[in-house]
Amino acid sequence: MGVRFQRRITLCKGVHLNVSKSGIGISLGMRGASISTGPRGQYVNLGIPGTGIAYRHKVGDNQSDSSSSVNKSNIRNSNYIEGSSLNITIDKDGKEFAYLTAPDGTRYNDEATMRRIKKGTQYHELLEKARRMKYDDMKNKNDSCVYIYKSSPTIITEQDVIQERENPKNIIKQEYVIHEFDEAEPRLTAFYDKAHNWALENVKYNIFNKKKKVHFAEHQKMYELFEEAKKDWEKRKEEYYENEKKTKIIKDKEFEEDYKRRASEQAYIYDQILNPTEDYINDTVKDVLSQIELPVEFSIDYAVAGRKIELDIDLPEIEDYPQEVCSILSSGKLSVKHKTVSELNKDYATGVTGMAFFFASLLFNISPAIEQVSISGYTQRISKKTGNIEDQYVYSVIFPREEFSKINIQNIDPIQAITGFDNVMDITSRFELKTINVKESENRKTDSDKQENQTEFYSV
Repeated sequence: MGVRFQRRITLCKGVHLNVSKSGIGISLGMRGASISTGPRGQYVNLGIPGTGIAYRHKVGDNQSDSSSSVNKSNIRNSNYIEGSSLNITIDKDGKEFAYLTAPDGTRYNDEATMRRIKKGTQYHELLEKARRMKYDDMKNKNDSCVYIYKSSPTIITEQDVIQERENPKNIIKQEYVIHEFDEAEPRLTAFYDKAHNWALENVKYNIFNKKKKVHFAEHQKMYELFEEAKKDWEKRKEEYYENEKKTKIIKDKEFEEDYKRRASEQAYIYDQILNPTEDYINDTVKDVLSQIELPVEFSIDYAVAGRKIELDIDLPEIEDYPQEVCSILSSGKLSVKHKTVSELNKDYATGVTGMAFFFASLLFNISPAIEQVSISGYTQRISKKTGNIEDQYVYSVIFPREEFSKINIQNIDPIQAITGFDNVMDITSRFELKTINVKESENRKTDSDKQENQTEFYSV
């Protein structure tokens, strides 16, 4: 269960500022709706099935812009309605809207109330925070698409796998723990009432010696009952621990067998990682690729030939990338502008070439025996020859493991870095990716084969 953090700060009578982890808002009379939320990251979780080798990384933000449905046309003028909330929304173009929401959800504007609120310094502080949150949100959405390659994991080595095999973190030998006997030991005083009643019924006495005789008899009987109960308790305790010892022998044997079974399976998996068969590589490639979630749409066809992997990536379209760039002016206001053609082209080229490094990193980590990953990216364009929309390749690159493992992916410019490998790519000074002919391979027999006819590829 999560812990909800919230503070309420009074601006003036009946007007409050709500500050929480999910956003900042102002409410009148009662707590109101949030005005904006900060970016919420998206995580990629991947691992080699059955091993402890895994990584988790924040790569993007798929949160939609909920403010896009708010504009002046659906806000009416009205007098203040009791119990309303004040909302400030900044849309994708950087336009700011301040309006009131009635308890029934109706949006309206009351100029007198708005003037009173806007005079306060807290309102301007809130507005500044809202602008910053909007700026961060737009920047993170843009960066999550453009800089996917920065989520690439470090390439594992054979020594890494051997060390992981020798010190497995996910296989622990269990041992049955004998539970304590939880029945409380008998107490002497617990038998007083029973002993007292017995003495009254069984001891002969008269009015002169009743107290003395009854007292003596009840104490004797109480000790007698206590000793009997204690012997029975000790017998049950002994029997309990005998049964627990027998249970431990049985359970420890089961745990030992289970540990050996899991260790054997783990050893087999590590043996496959260190000395993979083509079937193992094929299956694991599918497992890894099927788990990937990115902030842009893509699809992948793959093929395995020995210890080489080949990918064909149906790349996202340039229209899927953020078209605006946001900045904060010296006045504190947001400036949202459409990217220039060169800026958009560069972001797109950086994003799609960076995807090659991202996917290569994941695939090299299937096994240190993977020798090479070849990646070709294509997109849908209108053919100048036929006038029809066709799959057209825009880059193709071959990554040998030894060379690839030497680069520091976090610091590269993927457009430049890709040229350091055997590649085919034609990019203009304005960062436009031209159509290319991809190299022939074992799975792609001719340059003219259509993507859908490459039957040696498996789709994910």
